[in-house]
Amino acid sequence: MQIEHRPTHNLRSIQQRVKFLSSLIYDPKFYRIINTVISDPSKLDCTLGTLCYFTLLVGAVLNRYPQWKVVLQKLWSRILSLRHKLLSKVWGKTQPKPSSEPLKTPEAETEKVCKYEESQKSMAEGLERMEKILKQFSGYITDIRIFNRGFSIPSCIADVLEAGSLLQKKDYLGFVSTWCISLYQPLETIAFLFDHNWLLPGREGNNCNWWYAISTRFWFAWVVAEFSQLTYKLLIMKRGKNVDKEELIAFIEHLATLPLCVHWSLEDGCLDDLKVGLLGTIAGGLSTFDIWRGTWGTILKECR
Repeated sequence: MQIEHRPTHNLRSIQQRVKFLSSLIYDPKFYRIINTVISDPSKLDCTLGTLCYFTLLVGAVLNRYPQWKVVLQKLWSRILSLRHKLLSKVWGKTQPKPSSEPLKTPEAETEKVCKYEESQKSMAEGLERMEKILKQFSGYITDIRIFNRGFSIPSCIADVLEAGSLLQKKDYLGFVSTWCISLYQPLETIAFLFDHNWLLPGREGNNCNWWYAISTRFWFAWVVAEFSQLTYKLLIMKRGKNVDKEELIAFIEHLATLPLCVHWSLEDGCLDDLKVGLLGTIAGGLSTFDIWRGTWGTILKECR
């Protein structure tokens, strides 16, 4: 009977994977495949959007970690206390075992508490710095995305000029959707220019948040129109059966986008960074994962 040596097999498999990954560094096909995603504006925007919201989410989680840690510690203490009470009722009361540790003096206890508080304060300051860095990084990616989307304005103008054909086909929802997304883009660009003082610099009353809110309301209307069309198609026409993967992803992402639309339609917003990061990651993360999973499949096929 032949004995299979699993550790040796696993080690060999890891070595093969490392060898394959290292070979990609010198393979031109690898970079050309990656470029197919980067050179596609929609795929690039989707990837950058997921990275933007995910970094915001991680920063918000790090900022709340000390608070959550205290809550979890209290919850764990209550669970242990409840467990002890249940065991006492089941097995009867037991005498506590005498501790073999020497009794600590009040000075030692005070020193221990001070060291713990200092370590917690240092950790909180470090997490706060990291949260600020991640939030700034997320903001930079947002600027890049808005700047890149500004180059789609000519396409938006063409869509508006061709939108009359939708009325001839009695596609009124499509007509409204086209006009909303086409107006959203230039308004967002105007907000971006005001935000960075590139448009009328030094202008008093430069309220870029108002422009962002107005542009987002058109985007909100577009999302509602697209979500309505998709909901009708999936639930009424298909009755939830034979749903394509792309349609399911679009449905989930539009659903996650709706609260974000409400948030940005208000000048002061209504969601904190944690909720924005979470919803934004869901709103683009599924498509991003699908894009890069397909890209990795192409790499495995072409580069091996």
